[in-house]
Amino acid sequence: MHSDDCQISINLYELVKKESDGTLTNEDFTRIWTDVVSLPIYRFEYVIRTSKHTAVGYDKNQAVFYGLLVHIFKTLCNMRRIVCKRVIDVYVANFHIRTLVESCTRLLYFLDHPEEVDIFRKNSIKPELKFKKIILDNMNSRDKDFYCGESEYEENLLKSIQESLDSAEYDGNEAIPKLHNMYEMMQDQDLTIMYTPYASSSHFVHCDWSAIFKYYLDENGGKYYPCFDDYEVDIRLLNPILLLCYHTLRIFLLKYPGHCVEQSLLDDIKFDKNIIAILERMHHNYLHKMPLETDIEQFIEL
Repeated sequence: MHSDDCQISINLYELVKKESDGTLTNEDFTRIWTDVVSLPIYRFEYVIRTSKHTAVGYDKNQAVFYGLLVHIFKTLCNMRRIVCKRVIDVYVANFHIRTLVESCTRLLYFLDHPEEVDIFRKNSIKPELKFKKIILDNMNSRDKDFYCGESEYEENLLKSIQESLDSAEYDGNEAIPKLHNMYEMMQDQDLTIMYTPYASSSHFVHCDWSAIFKYYLDENGGKYYPCFDDYEVDIRLLNPILLLCYHTLRIFLLKYPGHCVEQSLLDDIKFDKNIIAILERMHHNYLHKMPLETDIEQFIEL
């Protein structure tokens, strides 16, 4: 598969044409970004569908790697839909940034430490164990003469929790080793540069004081008042995350054994990353009132 096999049309020089006739707006960059994000979506789906592992089904360890690939693919699809509908705001953008950084970091880390995949799987069901205890405690302590219509719902939850425990092959008695945290995984992969967007996005996901103070309140004379403003997202905020996704896919192709996806896809990945870099530079030039083609020669391969 080569770049021209992809049925996604990316024409960055359409922006140059609009610049020349004076019709270029910031909205044009957002519109073309929704085409550009289709490229990694296409690449991830191609790898997942054409892998020899997918053809025969995954074992429990392969399932973690491919599950993360599918999660990245679906999150990119969702992010594109939201940008297309122009409903992306600071909160939504940061939610997607956090979840993509997490999945990419984990996948890269487990490629180098496959022995920790089972630890990850079992750590994932720790909240389920706590949830199960809370549900059982609530059911046992409830007044038997009082019916609130919750029993069937709780029974379904318990069934779902048990399915999760079974999938992790956990019997409820085994001690679960500690899993490395996200920052430690980033350090291992020389990805600490991604900790800044990860930590920043966490404020929005958890709605801690930093997010409340900056985005949901206005301060005036030592008093706080509600802020109902919508904060528009600079679409360039999402470009480093696209590059991280490409980096993850590239390393997966190089390191994960037995997928049999042709290595020519690495050239396609390089081609796509070049497009993102050129779009990023053009957008920067537009916002700083410079000609769009300023300094883009470094990204164009002859």
